[in-house]
Amino acid sequence: GDGNGPGEVTVFYDDTLGAVNFGNNSNISFGPTGLLYVTDSATNQIVRLVDLDGDGNCHGVGEATVFFDGDPLVNLSGIEMAGPAGVSIGANHDVFVADSDSGGSGLDAILRLRDLNFDGDANDAGEAIRLYSPPGGLGGHSIPSDVIIGIDGKLYYIESSSTGFYAKGIYQLDDADSNDFIDPVTEVKQFFVPTPGGSLEFLWTLTQDAAGNFYTADTGNDIIWRVRDDNSDNVITNATEASAFLTAPGVSLIWDVSVSADGTLICVEDQAPDRVLRMKDTNSDGVIDLLTELENVYNQVISPTTIGNARGLTWERQPQMSADATAFLGTTAAFQVEATEGDIVNLYLSTGTISPTPLAPFGNLELAINAPDVLLMIFSATAPILVPFAVNLPIPSDPGFVGLSFGFQALVGKADRLQISNLQVLTIL
Repeated sequence: GDGNGPGEVTVFYDDTLGAVNFGNNSNISFGPTGLLYVTDSATNQIVRLVDLDGDGNCHGVGEATVFFDGDPLVNLSGIEMAGPAGVSIGANHDVFVADSDSGGSGLDAILRLRDLNFDGDANDAGEAIRLYSPPGGLGGHSIPSDVIIGIDGKLYYIESSSTGFYAKGIYQLDDADSNDFIDPVTEVKQFFVPTPGGSLEFLWTLTQDAAGNFYTADTGNDIIWRVRDDNSDNVITNATEASAFLTAPGVSLIWDVSVSADGTLICVEDQAPDRVLRMKDTNSDGVIDLLTELENVYNQVISPTTIGNARGLTWERQPQMSADATAFLGTTAAFQVEATEGDIVNLYLSTGTISPTPLAPFGNLELAINAPDVLLMIFSATAPILVPFAVNLPIPSDPGFVGLSFGFQALVGKADRLQISNLQVLTIL
C-alpha cells in the first residue's frame, strides 16, 4: 500500500543522463497517450518525456525532447514564456500552460500549445498562442500558478496575485465564441476565493475529480480546499459548496495535488521529511480524518531512496478501453484502447466477469479466469503514435451466440510496466 520499500522509488529521468537539461523542473502532467510533460521555470521550456524502449527511464534516444521553447527567437510563433508553472493536457493533445512571469515583464498568461504538423514539438509558426493575458501588466499583479481543463470543457486556473490586484483563488475561463482569445470582461469568472484564514494564502495547484470536485492547496494556512459548483451558477458559495478537505495538524508545505478517477487524492509535501500523502473521503463527510483516511505513500525517513525537494506529481494513466456495448450477428464490434505509443496491447476475452480483484502490480482483474469460464487472448499489437489503438472484432453468425455476454480487458505496457485496463462487456444481439 505504499512506495517505501526497496526498489519502489526509481528515477524516471535524470538530466545528467538524458538529452535535456533541467533548471527548475516543477510541474508534470500526463497526456492522453502517456506522454509526460514537464515545466521548467529556469530554462523556460516544456519538456516531453516518453519511455520508448520500456527500460523504466527516459534516458534513451528520442525519449526526452523540448516540446516548447519559451524564447520568442526560438519558437516561430514569437511567444515569450518567461515562467511556466502548471501544465495540463487536453484530450486532443492541446497543452495548456500557466505562465507566471510575475517578476519580469509582466507577460503573465495562459498559453495553448498545439503540435499542428505532428513533428513532436510546438515550436513552429502558429503552434503557440497566448490564450489569456490577465489585465494589469505590473509584476505581481497576476501570478497564474496552475491550469486545468475542467470536465465541463472550460479552463480553470489558479491566481496567486502577490499585490492584491486580483483576489487569490480559482478563475474560470470560457472561450464561448471560440476565437482563441479569452475576453477578460465577458469570458472570465472569479470561481472560488477561499475564506480568509489566519495566515496569508498561497495557492499553487489545482485538480478535479470525476464527480466535479476541485481541489487546491493553500500552503499559507495548511489547508486543502474541496469545492464543487452544485447549483451550476459558475461561482462557489463558500458556506455550502466549499469545505476544508484536509487541515494539516502542523506546518505542511504542499506544492501539488492530483486526484484519481475514484476520488483518491495524492499530494507532495516538502517539509523535512519530504512525503507523498494519499487520502480518500471514505465516509463522504467532506473532511479527511487524519487517523483513518490519510496515509504516507512515501516518507523520506522510511524509504531507502531520498527524493529531495518534491515539487510536482501526477497519477500515471490507467490504459482506458472503450467498446460497443452490443453487436449483431455477422457484424463487427469496435474497441479502442488509449495507451502510450509503442506499448504492447494484449486484448483478452472471458466468458464471465468477477468483482474487481487486485492483481499487484498490474491493477484490478475483472475477467473470470477459472473453469467453467474460458479466458482467451484474442489480439496483440503495438499502440500507434498519438491515436487510440483500434480493434474491430468480427462477430460470428452462429445463432448460438445470441444473448451471450463477454467481458474484455487489455494488458497494456512495456517490459517494465504492465497495466490492466478497465472492463468492457459486449452482449450479442
